[in-house]
Amino acid sequence: MRLFSLLTWVTQLGFSVVCPPLFMLWLAGWIRDRYGIGSWLTLVLGAIGLLISFRSVQSGIRAIMKEAGVELPGRKNTRNKPKASDDSVSFNDHL
Repeated sequence: MRLFSLLTWVTQLGFSVVCPPLFMLWLAGWIRDRYGIGSWLTLVLGAIGLLISFRSVQSGIRAIMKEAGVELPGRKNTRNKPKASDDSVSFNDHL
């Protein structure tokens, strides 16, 4: 089941990489044809689409590595670790 979960993450990552630039290029073409704006808009929106794809790759790889149980390089995972002197009960631990 874990392999299937990782496969779905990889598929989602592929869609997240391809769709933003294609959508932005389509949007730039539509705006250019509709309102007569110059071709510079295609470059700007294409660059924005590539930046969105790059960010999607970063977050997707981070999620895949987290799902696989691999420690991220250069990061200490201290977000969910309780403090040694903390005896209080958090909101989700009250049951």
